[in-house]
Amino acid sequence: SMAAQLDNAAQMTRKFMEFGDVGMYVTDYHTGEILMANSFYAPLLGAKAEEMIGLKCWTLTDPDAQTFCSNCPRKELLSADGGPGEPISWENYNLRFNLWLRCSLQVIRWVDGRLACMITFYDITRERAMRDQLASLAYYDPQMGMPNAYKLLHDLDEAQQTMETGQFLVCFDIATLRRLNNAYGRAIGDELLQMTAHWVRDLKVPNSELYRIEGDEFCLRMRNASFEKAAGVARAIHERFQHFWPIHISKKEFTIYSGVWVSVLGIDEDFVDDENIPTLIERTL
Repeated sequence: SMAAQLDNAAQMTRKFMEFGDVGMYVTDYHTGEILMANSFYAPLLGAKAEEMIGLKCWTLTDPDAQTFCSNCPRKELLSADGGPGEPISWENYNLRFNLWLRCSLQVIRWVDGRLACMITFYDITRERAMRDQLASLAYYDPQMGMPNAYKLLHDLDEAQQTMETGQFLVCFDIATLRRLNNAYGRAIGDELLQMTAHWVRDLKVPNSELYRIEGDEFCLRMRNASFEKAAGVARAIHERFQHFWPIHISKKEFTIYSGVWVSVLGIDEDFVDDENIPTLIERTL
């Protein structure tokens, strides 16, 4: 009979959905009612798979919701003739579960012929954490905990994609750092680096971020700025190094004078084509 055929098709679909370690559920396209859910997904809600049947899909992320999520993409997944179209996938942070999920959604024909949405997902929380850790290692200076040259290149590339304008780099090199390290020890030089970074940040230049390019070279990236503003910051840095830095190490006070080289670079659309940022900045200093 037709009922037996539909039941058999449903059982085969359930077996398919239970295969693998991904969450999967199917909802009615028009009503959002859950038609089937696998046993990987249901425990997240403290339920069994069969207890999910009949719930509305939007209650899975927000129990108080009354209708489809505002960013539900299902309408974009229909073909020109109103049937199933191409699937999409995305990464999403689920606040209710405190998980990062990689999701996919596809409009399908359910066993009874109606339009339905098949949603699959798997937990990528650990993967995201590892990715963030790797990004931190790649983009941040481990000694000072601040963005490095690779992060600068990344940020400039992102700005280019959004066609951001008014960008300037105020680059400066603590010219006598190596000599200070040789004369007083690295602790003095390291403290001067930290004091310099704190002093530049305390300028509170709007829309700016400070990067450590190499050992004694820094770069302040300014956005939505003008050459006059960038030049003013460069003059302030130069003038600060005309005065001594009081450094306290092991209950001793040192009066340190250091020279500095300062330059200003305007960013144009071809700037990020040169990936050797340290070399480019060094040439300007």
